Amino acid sequence: MGMKNMNVVLLCFVPALLNAQITVRQYGATANWITDDGPAIRAALAATPSGSVVEFPPGTYRITSPITGGGSGIVLKGDGRSATVIRNESNSHAIIVPAKVRGYTVSDLTIEGRPGSLDCIHISDDFAHVRLINLALLPQSGSGVSTYEPTGTAGGIDVYLESVRVYFGTIAFNFLTTTSINDVTLINCYANGASNVGFNLNGVFTATLINTNADTNRIGYNLNAVSASISGATAEGNSVGGFWMVGPGAYTLTNTYTWNQISPYKVTHASADVILLNPRSAGTPSGPALDITSARQVTLIGGKGLDKGLSSAADSFLAVHNGTIRASAF
Repeated sequence: MGMKNMNVVLLCFVPALLNAQITVRQYGATANWITDDGPAIRAALAATPSGSVVEFPPGTYRITSPITGGGSGIVLKGDGRSATVIRNESNSHAIIVPAKVRGYTVSDLTIEGRPGSLDCIHISDDFAHVRLINLALLPQSGSGVSTYEPTGTAGGIDVYLESVRVYFGTIAFNFLTTTSINDVTLINCYANGASNVGFNLNGVFTATLINTNADTNRIGYNLNAVSASISGATAEGNSVGGFWMVGPGAYTLTNTYTWNQISPYKVTHASADVILLNPRSAGTPSGPALDITSARQVTLIGGKGLDKGLSSAADSFLAVHNGTIRASAF
């Protein structure tokens, strides 16, 4: 009877221990706009075992040096974009994802930069598997999210973003590699007001963009050396271009839309293979909606939604409108 009671006690208490709540305030963070909460946040991450959730209760956390640390499976979780704010007053990044982590999540908060600070979230090493969910990122300079894998690293970076909104900065979403970023997935993400590019995908093995929006940046989407599948995406009012395919790669755009967009769709590389399914444009100020200065092959299906027509110098071109096929070779 005694042993049976002991087993009951253990079964009751072990789950409670596994689900213990960890908050940065337990380690001295104040979230009062004034105190430098960086050391307390780093202390919380250093003391937190892998697989734990580190909570950021409502408030504004001022930091003067980057937040980094924590092991695989760590979740940095705020109380919502309007409730939890990290204010980066350093000359560096706000959050640096540690090297070689398997599963690192940041969710439900806002990160604000200041002039001179760098990226809101920076991923810089191999073997990183990162999830960014429900964030508002406001870099004054640098990027909202940046991923860079340096030459000679052995692993790959996988990044999943959902409901991440970036305002201002130089490049809102910057995915750049000299070796291998394995996979980037962006769902319901938004880039607004970047001085250079909204979505920059350069050297990524595979990229999937679903229902993304680039609005009033310089260039909405800059695609180079990537296998990209883009569905339901929009580009509106970007000052130089909308969807630009500027390097070798395979690009499939489905049900995309531009409005009031200079150079809505542009292909400029001789090794680009492009499929456009039901692209639409409206309010194009001037020039063709689809401008192909160089490409290996372009397939256009349902192009009557383009308001300004097209100009093509592709090696091969296939257009399908309402069941009618028009093929050309240049």
